[in-house]
Amino acid sequence: MPGSRIPIRSGRFSTKIQRQPKPLDSVPQEKGKASRRENLLFRLPDELLVEIVKEVMWRDALRLRRTCSRLRDITRSLRVWQSFARRESRQTLWLELPVESYNSEELEHLILRRKSADTRYEKSVESLILPQRTLPFRRDGQYDSLCLVPGGRWLLFSTRRGSVTYYDLNSEGFTRQELIPEKRTKSITSMCVDVDLDSPTLKFNLVLVTVEFSGPVDGHQALIEVWQVDLAVDERGKGVALTASDGPLASFLQEPRGHISSMSLVGDFFAYSISFRPRHNTYAFIVNWKAVLGTEYVKRVVSIPDWSACCLLDGYICVPTDRRLLLLPLESLTETIAMPSSYAQIPTPRPIATVTLPKSIDFFSFSYPVIQKDTTRFVIAADDTVYGIAMHKGQEDPILDATLLAHLKPDVLFVSTRISVSDTSCLVWLRGGEMVLQSFGQPRSGILNKPPQILPPLSPSGSYFYALDMASGQIVSYRSAREQSRLIISYLRFR
Repeated sequence: MPGSRIPIRSGRFSTKIQRQPKPLDSVPQEKGKASRRENLLFRLPDELLVEIVKEVMWRDALRLRRTCSRLRDITRSLRVWQSFARRESRQTLWLELPVESYNSEELEHLILRRKSADTRYEKSVESLILPQRTLPFRRDGQYDSLCLVPGGRWLLFSTRRGSVTYYDLNSEGFTRQELIPEKRTKSITSMCVDVDLDSPTLKFNLVLVTVEFSGPVDGHQALIEVWQVDLAVDERGKGVALTASDGPLASFLQEPRGHISSMSLVGDFFAYSISFRPRHNTYAFIVNWKAVLGTEYVKRVVSIPDWSACCLLDGYICVPTDRRLLLLPLESLTETIAMPSSYAQIPTPRPIATVTLPKSIDFFSFSYPVIQKDTTRFVIAADDTVYGIAMHKGQEDPILDATLLAHLKPDVLFVSTRISVSDTSCLVWLRGGEMVLQSFGQPRSGILNKPPQILPPLSPSGSYFYALDMASGQIVSYRSAREQSRLIISYLRFR
C-alpha cells in the first residue's frame, strides 16, 4: 500500500521520503464535524434532551437507547413515555387509569405491546408462534357467554343463573370473582359492554339479557338490565378489581316477545333485533335505557332483512338492505309504544349516508366500533364475505366506506361469529376454529394492503365460547367438559 510522500528540501536538491502508515489503533482519532456535533449534543442538559426525544417516534427512541448509556437513561424517562402515550387514542392503548398513574416501565410495556401487535399483524402466517396459557377451573355453574373487555385484562362470564363473574387475566393466580349476583331461576343469559371513553379510569356499562326457561323460544320475554362497572383502585393507585353498581341502572322487559338475534350498546342507547316466525320478519328496536320508566316505554323501530343484525353507532344505526348499507340517524326512526304486528313493514326513513356492496348480504355479525379521531371503523360478516366499514364525520353529513376484506369458503361464517377490530386490523373467528387476519387499506381508499391470512385452529375442538382482543393480541377459548373445564389463552406472536 503506498504511503504518504513528504517532500524535504535540502539546498538545491529535494528528495521524497516514503512514510509507512501507522496502525489504526495507534492513530489518535481526529475530531471532525460529526464529532463536533456529538459534543454539542451532549453539552445539552438532560431536560432539553428529554424534550428532543419526546418529539421522535417510538421506534427511533428504541434505536437511540442502543447508542450510549446517557441516551439509554433519557429514553427511559417517564416524561418521554407519557408523551408517546398521549399521542395515541383511548381505543389504541385502552389505559385503565390516567397516564399520570403509570410509571415509565408500565407505559413502555403497554405501548410496545400495542405497537408490536401492529407489526406482527403485517407478517406472514409462517412466522406465527402461539404461546398458550391453560387454566383449569371448577365447573360450578354452566356458562352461557363470555366477554373480553377491550384491553384484554378482564374476562367476564355469564351463567345459567343470571350471574356474572370475572377473572383478571393479568394476575398470577386465576380466581373467580363475583360481579353481579345470581337470580333464583334458571335462565339463558347474554351480555354486551360499552366502555366510557370520557372517563379517566376504566368504566363501562354492561347489558345483561336474561331469558327464563319457559315455553317456546319465540314466546320468551327477556329481562334487560343495564349495570355500571367501575375499576376498583388500591391505596397505591393501581387497578385491582371490578365493582358493579348496587343495582341495575335500568331494568325493563323486552318488548315484543321473540328471539333476540343481535344486540348493541352505545352510550344511552341499546339496540336489539328480533325475528318473528313463520315469515321471519325482522325488526331493529332502539331504546334510550336512561328514559325507561315502567313497563311501557318509547322504542324506535325499523324493518331490516330477515335474521339480520343492526350495528349501533354514536347517534346512528347501520342496517343492510339489498346491496346497500344504510346509515340512519336515530332521531329519524319511527317512535312507538305499541308493538307492530309481526307481519307489518315499518317504512325505512331516508338514509343520511349509503354505501353499495358488490352483492346483496344480510350481515349477522359485527364488531365493536373503534373510534379514531373523526373515523369510526367496524367490521361486518355474512355468508362468505367480510367487509370493513368506516364512517367518516366531516363538517356536513357523514360518509360511509366499505372495503371487501375477505372472500371465504361457504358456511365458514356463522351466527355470533366473533370479530375483533383495532385501528389497523381485524380478526374474525371461523367455524372449525380457524381465523382470518386482515389489515385495513388506507383510509377511504378501499384498497387492501395484502390478501387475508388464514390462521390455523388455535384451540382444541369442542371449545364453546371465544373472545378476541386485537390490542393485546389475546385469544380466549373456553371448553367445558364433564371432567374438567379449561380456559385456553393464546397470544398471537410472530418471529
